[in-house]
Amino acid sequence: MMNKVYSRIESINGSVITVRAKGVKLSELAEITTRFGTSLAEVNKIDGDLISLQVFAGGRGVSTGDQIRFLGHEMEVSFSENLLGRIFNGSAEPRDKGPALTDNLVQIGGPSVNPSKRILANRMETLLLEQQAGSISSACVCRRTSYTDNLRLPSDEEHV
Repeated sequence: MMNKVYSRIESINGSVITVRAKGVKLSELAEITTRFGTSLAEVNKIDGDLISLQVFAGGRGVSTGDQIRFLGHEMEVSFSENLLGRIFNGSAEPRDKGPALTDNLVQIGGPSVNPSKRILANRMETLLLEQQAGSISSACVCRRTSYTDNLRLPSDEEHV
C-alpha cells in the first residue's frame, strides 16, 4: 500500500512537529525525511486534521518543507531468539552490524498505566502473602506493624 507523503510541516516545537493529514491513528509511526536522513516519529495528538508527532531523534534539523510519510502501524519489534546478544538503538535498528530482524513482529505500544486506577493489596493481604512465602524478613515486617495480634508468625522449626 502506497502511503501519502506530506511535505508541509505546520509547526516545529522542540521535538514535536505538527502537520495536516487525514486517516491517521493515534500512536501511528511516521518517517520524516530531512536533508540529514530519515527519523521515526509517533503520532501523540490528533485535533481534527492537525496531527502532532513526537520525533524520536528530536526536532533539530527538521524544517517545514521536509517530507512525512505515515506508515499505517504502531512501533513494532521482532520478538524471537534472534534478539539474544544483539544491540539495537531506540528505533529497534541493529547497532552491532548484524542483519535487521523482520520476522515475528509484535507491536510494543499499548495503553499507559494510570497509577490512580491500580488496585493495591491492603497491608494485611501483603503481610499474609509475605508470611506464606516463609521469608524471615516478612516476620520482621510483621513484628513492626500493628497487625501482629492478627498474624501467627512461623516458628523457627517451620522455616526448616
